[in-house]
Amino acid sequence: MSQFSILYGLSGSEASKQAAEVAWRIAGNCGGKVDAQHVIDSRAIWELLRNDKPGFIGSGPYVAAYDEMSKHLRSIADKLSVKYRALTEEQSIAGETFIEEGNPIELVSKRAKSYDLVVVGHQPRAPLGTEDRKHYVRFAVAEGLAHECPTALLVVQDQVETWTSLTILVSV
Repeated sequence: MSQFSILYGLSGSEASKQAAEVAWRIAGNCGGKVDAQHVIDSRAIWELLRNDKPGFIGSGPYVAAYDEMSKHLRSIADKLSVKYRALTEEQSIAGETFIEEGNPIELVSKRAKSYDLVVVGHQPRAPLGTEDRKHYVRFAVAEGLAHECPTALLVVQDQVETWTSLTILVSV
């Protein structure tokens, strides 16, 4: 029998930290491993810059801004990876950490095929029609994974309390 494997979506959010705690707890209870994957969303940088064709100032400043933003996002990814590995060692949970660049939904879904469970954190967004919602152009990663992930997906939105007992009532 192979070891139960969890793919955890690593980001810097509070919900992601809570998702890591859930993944570690599950892995600890079943003797599994937790691999972490952080995806630098390089596509979102271009969406933010919104300059497909050179106009008044040419593409040079946009390319430079893209390179600079990518450099900072790689630095954040490295720091997240170092911190995550240190916390994982404290938990005595086996696993690897992967940093990739591209579309997070595609890359997590592709890697997820090799795992029994995917665990991600998700910060719920404001309901449609509210002032904050109009600024969101696309799905959150968790929302996209709910549509695309080929493996069981657990989305963590808040601190999770561990159940100590469970009673099931069955009627015949």
